[in-house]
Amino acid sequence: MRNLLLSALILASAFQTAFGQSYTSGDYGYIPYNNQAYITYYTGAGGAVVIPSTLNSYPVVSIGQSAFSQSALTSVIIPNSVTSIGEYAFAYNPSLTNVTIPNSVTSIGYNAFSVCTGLTSITIPNSVTSIGGGAFYACSGLTGITIPNSVTSIGDGVFQACTSLTSVSIPNSVTSIGSYAFSNTALTIVIIPSSVTSIGSYAFASSNLGQVVLSSTTTFPSNAFPPTAFFEKYVGSVGAPTTTATQADLASTKADLASTKADLASTKAELAKIKTDLANTKTDLSSYFAKFPKFIKIHLPRSPWSKEKK
Repeated sequence: MRNLLLSALILASAFQTAFGQSYTSGDYGYIPYNNQAYITYYTGAGGAVVIPSTLNSYPVVSIGQSAFSQSALTSVIIPNSVTSIGEYAFAYNPSLTNVTIPNSVTSIGYNAFSVCTGLTSITIPNSVTSIGGGAFYACSGLTGITIPNSVTSIGDGVFQACTSLTSVSIPNSVTSIGSYAFSNTALTIVIIPSSVTSIGSYAFASSNLGQVVLSSTTTFPSNAFPPTAFFEKYVGSVGAPTTTATQADLASTKADLASTKADLASTKAELAKIKTDLANTKTDLSSYFAKFPKFIKIHLPRSPWSKEKK
């Protein structure tokens, strides 16, 4: 954490050197450049925050790196003057439950909302074309997400460790899914459009995926999906699966497998009991024959067809 904050300060210093003197307006620090304001930090008490659209008459166009990180936010409304959200801009705000991102935003930076564990839902507007790696990393409260059809790639680890995420909608505009993008989530089914041509390592690993629908032209490493995932193929450009297997079918199959497992466990117990019974029988027989003196021989009747020795 210390190294992260140090890096942020160094970059902020470099940003200030490149763009000019930093100023303050109320709870906000900003740098004016080209008659626009770039927010660099926030010093308020947190809670519900409405970011102003102007600072000292300059329109606010960007939320800078780590500007609201660890600020005890509970909700935030970003003005429609903002076009970019920087790296770690709202990271490490576990009490943050509601975020309004306007249609003016075109890019969301790396780890912009990482470890905002209180977020249960978020709307990414159609204006967004770029989502940085780890943008929603470890947002463990997120249950569902719709990615707009303006996005062309899903970066590395964007939704990694979103452990409550059960549904995701990937549009036809997406051409690539990065490594670890949806790893360690609660996804049980995912439909990957035929526009996606590449999927990174461990993209859906450590998830509950039971059903995956994807194009036959999509390439991915063997570790991209859990080994238990059931695959279906897209047909044409529409994306209809070739089979009609439903989630109910998968649930039924899972129940059958559980029943089979229970039967095997019962059979194993019965075999163990038989083994024990055989061992006891062997002990009883040994005990019985031990009663006879060793010099006593048991003569069996001779076969009528055997020849007597002379």
